Amino acid sequence: MAASAASAAAVSRGYQSMVVSTCIEGNANCIAISYAKLAAILAKRLTGETDCDILEEYLEEFESQFITTEGLREKIFKLKDKICLIFAGEPTVVVTGTGKGGRNQQLALNFAIEIFNLHIPKNVKVSFLSCGTDGIDGPTDAAGAISPNNMDTNWVKFAQDCLDNNDAYRFFQSWDSGDNLVKIGHTGTNVMDIHVLVVEKS
Repeated sequence: MAASAASAAAVSRGYQSMVVSTCIEGNANCIAISYAKLAAILAKRLTGETDCDILEEYLEEFESQFITTEGLREKIFKLKDKICLIFAGEPTVVVTGTGKGGRNQQLALNFAIEIFNLHIPKNVKVSFLSCGTDGIDGPTDAAGAISPNNMDTNWVKFAQDCLDNNDAYRFFQSWDSGDNLVKIGHTGTNVMDIHVLVVEKS
């Protein structure tokens, strides 16, 4: 229901939106890579740099990784611009570092790094939000984060260092005075995490 409400809210704001999956599970870093690949293909499709066959092929791969909405491929092909895809689930993070963060911040940070390396067309804007519906993401005061989409190589290096140390909160505190951290307080509701991916011409 939360995912459907998010999609409806996007439509009310002029976006073409759909719920892709409400069963996203697995390693957050792997999920970030999958989301970034999908975003890059959609971005290049908007500019005519790639064709439907490549999108079809990747959606087949995506469907092999995640339980998705029935008729996913047919529905995504109908989305032309101002695309807003909604995902929900509960990814996991393998903690090997000593930093501070949560799975949503980790996912958002990894997505930012991946999307930087995939070289999105300059006239397309990709935005990504990963947020816990309970308002809590790990031992932090944030529910999640919005991925930065205009990092340079120095910021990417810092982002990777933070990611490797499970220190996503430190990165987002440093980036743009912490404005990309989502702080909504405890909501008293926990219906999984929400991931919002927006691809639109800028």
